[in-house]
Amino acid sequence: MKYLVNRVEFEYLLFLIILKNKRGFLVTNLINVLRLAAIVEGVSLLILLFIAMPLKYYFGNTEVVPVVGMTHGILFIVFVALSSFVCQQKDWSEKFFILVVLSSMVPFATFLMDRKLKSLN
Repeated sequence: MKYLVNRVEFEYLLFLIILKNKRGFLVTNLINVLRLAAIVEGVSLLILLFIAMPLKYYFGNTEVVPVVGMTHGILFIVFVALSSFVCQQKDWSEKFFILVVLSSMVPFATFLMDRKLKSLN
């Protein structure tokens, strides 16, 4: 199956993103990188839905949504590309890949997906 990102594009993407764990070492486990991306993307969705959108529609503050929305959009694209690459490297099914991507579109679902990814690690 051909996923959205090939190896060269993903290695360049990882080169741009430096991830460190508690001891300061680079995170080399792909599933842990995907878990971290899922958490960050999930938090950005929650901030967009429960902080930025109410600020816009209830308080008239329209300056927050473009910034938070753009940040969330970039994190979403990175998450989809990363999940595509990890699913390809780990030989996960297309169905699981779709489930991972759909989890990023539902509030709080990325945290449930984190549990599943942790069990696969």
